[in-house]
Amino acid sequence: AVGCELAPVGKSPAVHFAFTAAEIEFLAEVEHERWNDERFDDDWIYAPVKNDALKQSPYLVDWKLLDDSVKAWDREFVSGVPVLVAKIRKQVVRTSPPEG
Repeated sequence: AVGCELAPVGKSPAVHFAFTAAEIEFLAEVEHERWNDERFDDDWIYAPVKNDALKQSPYLVDWKLLDDSVKAWDREFVSGVPVLVAKIRKQVVRTSPPEG
């Protein structure tokens, strides 16, 4: 979605990679949608107070309705993807230049 793919790490170390701010924002929103879908598929519902036992969450809302502190969780996760994939000897590489 942002012109990147996973590639194996060769004999030399992986090239340092970081998403742009715009890519992080876009991918964080996509990740929140994915998370919502996963929860809804597991019968979670929206509620103003989180209750794991009842599968209720105040975060099951559209990205635009989330507080910035909650959005930060998705941004942090997305930003860490290059480090996560390095643990399985993969790296994020660009297949096209970043937009903007």
